[in-house]
Amino acid sequence: MSDELDDLFQDGSNRQDTQLIGTTGKWKVMIVDDEAGVHEVTLMILKSFTIENRALEFISAYTGREAMQELAKNPDTALIFLDVVMENDHAGLDVVKHIRETLKNKFVRIVLRTGQPGLAPEESIIVDYDINDYKEKNDLQRQKLITCTVAAIRSYRDLMTIDGNLHALEKLVESSKSLFDIKLIDSFFSEVLVQLNSILTLDTNTVGDAYSIILTDNRIDDLMVISGTGVYEQSRDKRVADVVSADALAMIKRAFKENTDIYAERQVVTCLKTGDNISNLLFIENRNVISQWDKKVIDIFCTHASMYFDSVKEHKMQQSLQLSREIQMNMLPTDFSYVRDRYGVDLFAFLQPAREVGGDLYDFFPMDDDHLCFAIGDVSDKGMHAALIMSAAKITLRAFAKLYTSPETILEALNKELCAQKSGMFVTFFLGIMNIRTGELAFSNAGHNPPYLLYGSAKPKEMVIEPGFPLGVMDDFTFAKEMVSIKKGDGIFIYTDGITDARDARQQSFTAHPLERLLSDNNNDGANHLVERIVDALKTFIGDAPQFDDISMLALKYLA
Repeated sequence: MSDELDDLFQDGSNRQDTQLIGTTGKWKVMIVDDEAGVHEVTLMILKSFTIENRALEFISAYTGREAMQELAKNPDTALIFLDVVMENDHAGLDVVKHIRETLKNKFVRIVLRTGQPGLAPEESIIVDYDINDYKEKNDLQRQKLITCTVAAIRSYRDLMTIDGNLHALEKLVESSKSLFDIKLIDSFFSEVLVQLNSILTLDTNTVGDAYSIILTDNRIDDLMVISGTGVYEQSRDKRVADVVSADALAMIKRAFKENTDIYAERQVVTCLKTGDNISNLLFIENRNVISQWDKKVIDIFCTHASMYFDSVKEHKMQQSLQLSREIQMNMLPTDFSYVRDRYGVDLFAFLQPAREVGGDLYDFFPMDDDHLCFAIGDVSDKGMHAALIMSAAKITLRAFAKLYTSPETILEALNKELCAQKSGMFVTFFLGIMNIRTGELAFSNAGHNPPYLLYGSAKPKEMVIEPGFPLGVMDDFTFAKEMVSIKKGDGIFIYTDGITDARDARQQSFTAHPLERLLSDNNNDGANHLVERIVDALKTFIGDAPQFDDISMLALKYLA
């Protein structure tokens, strides 16, 4: 046997080491042989050998049963030198079947070695068993053993890399799905870090190997940490400049300034974008070199994250708009029965924004025991900005109604206030103050469409009034005060042009004539029924077409 061992490890050419920067740990090599001398000489030749900058860790087993036990403890074994004949003539082949069929391990490289090749023909072993090489012991000189070891471990490395990449792709798909379900901004950022770390650490030794930060897109000199992991886990709400190195900060600022991703050896700055604009910056710092595969995964993941971030922001905007809508609608008075019971006035109003929030308004409130103020207005735009102007006009109206008692004076004060805001918008406004004892109605108009007078015994009639000038344009405009007498059973209907300008699917306008007809047909109805019938008629007319403009109306009938 000693002669065979001398032949087995006969000196060949010098060993050749290769290096792969960025990997850690050792390659596990198992020696399975019933002769102690084989273990000793194999260790002597390979113990100081490195492959791709990683040393070898040796595991010894002297029987097939021991080999199976050691494999259970070391499932990450890269290479097995396996003797065929040990406790019986087929012990090694039994180990192969156990590895491939029972353990389902397709990655470990198996090199069969035998000193008795006649017991199992090489061709049948290669065909019938999932092994990677078959060598006779007397055919393995030192150089051949080294070559065989390098080839086998590189093959194991490639298989594990492919498998890791497949798992990363699967995780990437799963991560994308999880991001798509996130609806809150803070939760979204945290989930991005969790999912990205889970992908990037698939092929590392510890989860802590990858550190990440997500940054806000504040001013470039005042970037703040939104969320972090690893060494940056406690950095939330801190300035980025206070938690990263000077070189990292310069890299981050460059990415921000140039609107581009930057990849260094162990660091990455990538952008989460909305369209072409940076929404947030993601900084990744790794202890080891970031591989080309990781770069591709980061790029794909961030592309998906950017897309889903748009969805999250859209959801947040919808939530904000919904909240704004609730606030706006809650600002409108709705206690119509109080006005009827306390002041003898049948009043009902309706408002429907074209979007989540709008620029129309209506209001009514008592000024004292004898006077009821009511108003309707229309801001020259739709959406959030118009809603803010509407809210300001409504609040200011009530404030000035406590200081002044004449409609034109209130409008003039309101006009000066809106002009001072310099919003770039104007507001048409109709304001009336009714003496509930006499039915006398004092009113002023600021560029709003004329109301209709409602008569209990005649057709409604559009009022001929001073047109006035919209609020928020000329701060020194003087408004006219006009008077009309409302008798018992009569009333007034004021509205915004969202009614007459309503459009159907063919872009046809509702116009004032159908409105006048509706007012005439329902002249004897109560205020609420009158408004509801007009609303129903508008819904039928508009159909499936989008609402063109905000719609508001207020009907008042004097009960005396």
